[in-house]
Amino acid sequence: MTEPLHTRAAEIIAAYGANPVRWPDAERTTVLAVIAASPDLCVAQAAAATLDADLFAWAISPVAPGDAAAAAARATRRSPPYLRWAGGTGLAAAVTAGFIVFAPAHRAPPVTTIATATATTDTTTAFAQVFTPTPDEEQVL
Repeated sequence: MTEPLHTRAAEIIAAYGANPVRWPDAERTTVLAVIAASPDLCVAQAAAATLDADLFAWAISPVAPGDAAAAAARATRRSPPYLRWAGGTGLAAAVTAGFIVFAPAHRAPPVTTIATATATTDTTTAFAQVFTPTPDEEQVL
């Protein structure tokens, strides 16, 4: 047994499944001989047979030929509204929880002094008093 044949047999099992009828006609007899000589390929074929059985059980029952109305009804069937909302609600809850849990807490340092405002009639100094930060406010900014 050569390594390329072993590798090709594993590729065919992975691609086409365990049933030799589905394998390419030109390689079927060679692959069967390689599998018979290799225990690990026998295990791979058994695993593929299990997967094939699971996929076959999962398949939707076929529609009778010529029954286009039943095929269209089955293809356009919608899920109930409560199931359509469930996915979006769960996603919204997860995003909100992520914001709550992972958002950093921004806390301003405590202010130790309070500036007192003085009444003035000069518009230039009044503007400066309102819009110029104090040294304590500079630390916060």
